[in-house]
Formats: sequence, structure tokens, C-alpha cells
Amino acid sequence: MRCVYDDPLPEPPFPLIRGSSWSYSTGFTLTLGNESYRGSIIGREEVEGFENVTALDGRGYFCARVRFEIQESFRAHGVTVLMTTRGYYCISSEAGTVKQSQTTSHAQDSVRLSVTYREIILKALRKP
Repeated sequence: MRCVYDDPLPEPPFPLIRGSSWSYSTGFTLTLGNESYRGSIIGREEVEGFENVTALDGRGYFCARVRFEIQESFRAHGVTVLMTTRGYYCISSEAGTVKQSQTTSHAQDSVRLSVTYREIILKALRKP
């Protein structure tokens, strides 16, 4: 599987300020095996606030908490596939993404097929 975006997805607009938000949209080409499909992605993100987040190694990071919603869609074999992802990530100027939590709903032709939940937490940061 390979996905190539028409335009790069944007980095958060630093410095992050509580209440600031940004949106983006672009097309993409998704390649599965020998077949390619055109699709689109639309996203919106907003800084909810700031908090201290502890990595799995016990080290704490001061992070901006960013809420997001992303919709991705494409057509394959006459079926419209839609994935809607909602969640948040905690990003630190020192370590990047320290924690992320998201729920993704997968649908075909407006019929929900599944929902997946994922949470990641930074294990450790090693600097050269």
C-alpha cells in the first residue's frame, strides 16, 4: 500500500496558541497492489490548551493538546470508501508528538463497517 498526496499535509502553525485552528484539503493517489485510486482528504485541527504529559519512561513534557478531525474518501470498484478520524495529539517542542488518541470510523457507501481506536504514547526520547 502506498499513498501519495498532491500537496504536503501542513505542519501545525507554530507558535501554537490556545484556540488557534487550521484546515487543509488535498487529493491523493492510493496504490493497493497493482491498482491506483484517486481520493481526497479534508482536515481541521484546533489547539485546545496545554498540559504536562508523561512518557512511558517517566519523563514529563509540556505539550499543546490539539484536537483534530480528518475525512478521507476514495472510490474503488464502484464503492465509495469513507474514513473519518477524530481525536487529539499532544505535541512538545522538545520531543514532537508525545501522545495521540484517535477513533476511526470506516464506511462503504454510507454504511459503517467498523470502528478502530488507537492510542500511542512516547516510550523514550534519545538524543545523539
